[in-house]
Amino acid sequence: MRFAGHPRRLNVVCLLVTLNSGFGGAVRGSVVTDNPAAWNLTFNDDFSGSSLDGSKWANRYPGQRNSAVNTGDAVSVGGGLLTITTYTEGGTNYTGMIGSQGKFQQTYGYFEARMKFHSTAGQWSAFWLQSPTYGNPIGNPAQAGTEIDVVEHRAVNGVSGGANGSDIRNRYVSALHWDGYAAAHQSVGSLHAPQPGLGNDTWHTYGLKWSPSGYEYYFDDALLWTVTQAVSERSEYMILSSEVNNGGFGGFVPAGGYGSFASSVTNMQVDYVRVYEAVTPPPLPGDFNEDGHVNGLDLANWRANFGRQALSGHTQGDADGDRDVDGADYLVWQQQVGLNSSVPSTIALAAVPEPSAPLLATIAAATLALAGRSNRQHVRRHRSEFSSNWHQAVL
Repeated sequence: MRFAGHPRRLNVVCLLVTLNSGFGGAVRGSVVTDNPAAWNLTFNDDFSGSSLDGSKWANRYPGQRNSAVNTGDAVSVGGGLLTITTYTEGGTNYTGMIGSQGKFQQTYGYFEARMKFHSTAGQWSAFWLQSPTYGNPIGNPAQAGTEIDVVEHRAVNGVSGGANGSDIRNRYVSALHWDGYAAAHQSVGSLHAPQPGLGNDTWHTYGLKWSPSGYEYYFDDALLWTVTQAVSERSEYMILSSEVNNGGFGGFVPAGGYGSFASSVTNMQVDYVRVYEAVTPPPLPGDFNEDGHVNGLDLANWRANFGRQALSGHTQGDADGDRDVDGADYLVWQQQVGLNSSVPSTIALAAVPEPSAPLLATIAAATLALAGRSNRQHVRRHRSEFSSNWHQAVL
């Protein structure tokens, strides 16, 4: 644990969340902690060193950008925090932006940062994802990727006419952009309702769950917004940024700027950034077609391959891995019917004995019933064939 006066998350293995009570935090669940077995940690930076970790991050777009100069001098690491400071010296505004481009990219998963903002008019800070091929090709965001804005925090709304808009430090924007930034550009966004405890100098977690079905945006582990449009299917990298655009998205820069680097209070601080990938659960032994559900379709696989030996695999109906499709595999299916692989099973499968001859007749009848064959003559014929095949298989 750190003793730098800010909360930390403890015990990555158990994924327990503990927040320092000095910030009003409490133990809470999250997308990951609610189901830790479903997630694998792929990226973690808790900024424990004295400088930016060059194996994980690099400065992005150094030089003039809108109404400021991006510089590595605005980015510092110390006391367990990343800090990006926005400041003014010699009449020039300076700020910083870092990204994991060329260092870390991932397709799908859960992306989370714990952050604190001190936003001032004329600037904003953000945690977002970007695709290296964004906008290429136009019209195919799945292939080209998207810009995924997890959080954009501002002090005020940008409005025209030389005046700043309303104070929105207790709100933030999440957004999605695709098809470049020119005429074809498309986007959807949400200025979230005022959030409890959100304002300048308050710690909160901002999360994104990205899957083939869409995007889910989280604030302090609570789901705020879901988008199913323009789902990127390619890897993307992360960005932490502060930007200045006088009279733009964040309003107008104060007269005289933001103060020197030493005196400026305008900054973004990051406690940690973590990324997880979803763990694909192995198929249940009774799920012979491996569609995630144990049902009559799986029994059809088993029935079609009953009696097969030596070269059988799971999709042919071999539940116990002995490479034979026999009555023991049926009993495994019977124990698991109705289960699905997304819900952990509480059934502990013991060694399954070979079924007795009377049970074989029951199994045969069950397979016929699921196949829709209720004709008595067909039942008797199939039962006879089943028993004959079974005895041949065990001799």
